[in-house]
Amino acid sequence: TSSQPDTKVRQRVRDYIHRRDQLWFGVLERRYYPRMIALKGGTFDMATPSDDDSTYYRATVSDFKLAETETTFFQFALFCTATKRPLKPHRPSWGFYGDHAATQVSWYDACLYANWLSKQINLDTVYTMTEREETDNDSRSETYTVSINEKAKGFRLPTEAEWQFAAGGGEYGIAHGMTEWAGTSSEDSLRYFANIQGEEDRFEYTSPTGHYKPNALGLHDMSGNVWEWCWDWYGGYPKKPETDWYQPEAGSYRVSRGGSWDYGARYARAAYRGNNPPGRRGSYYGFRLASSP
Repeated sequence: TSSQPDTKVRQRVRDYIHRRDQLWFGVLERRYYPRMIALKGGTFDMATPSDDDSTYYRATVSDFKLAETETTFFQFALFCTATKRPLKPHRPSWGFYGDHAATQVSWYDACLYANWLSKQINLDTVYTMTEREETDNDSRSETYTVSINEKAKGFRLPTEAEWQFAAGGGEYGIAHGMTEWAGTSSEDSLRYFANIQGEEDRFEYTSPTGHYKPNALGLHDMSGNVWEWCWDWYGGYPKKPETDWYQPEAGSYRVSRGGSWDYGARYARAAYRGNNPPGRRGSYYGFRLASSP
């Protein structure tokens, strides 16, 4: 028999809970599934005037969807339990808090989760993942060869361009100016939008997702809380603008964006580019999901 719950049985259970108690059904759905926000695409500068890296370009992204918040421990733990993956490697030193952003998650872990969640709601999976024998000694994470089906409508990681476009304000930012950080261009007001280094935000480590004010698109925690993995390999920007471009050249590092609870304001800027080996797990790293309409 299949290790996955029968789709029809799962749907009958969902329908039963919905009929019996719509309020509780809504609580469970919001706790264990991401709320996706539909974003209209556009063209923008893939950097900001104060970005240290002056090599930027006019990027264009198509319409896409992005999760309102980072993936939580509630959500990631459900995946681990359903797939019989151990939770211990994903436990930060301060313990599990279900509504906080999941941490200790590698880029490979994020792709596995995206595929699993796609299957739960009958969407085509975006990634084809073949496990390799070698492991990343730094994190003891499994490693995979990963290819992408660009036509699939399932869950995936955002491209670097999609992430920066959304963090800076998207369509609203094009009309009114992309913000320096997600939600604001004033460092003095950043404490209302982001969990970053320092105690004035009242959290020593991660914070509950959605605790801080959202940006103009309704997205929470795009700056701060945890670094968010993107699909792209880390590398240079293209010389000629391309719609929906991402860095396809294989390398040693994948892009991460947004800074985290233990990094300062500079790293939380919408244009700042982080990078790490895809097998790296750490208390600073998490992710949020995207999908194509």
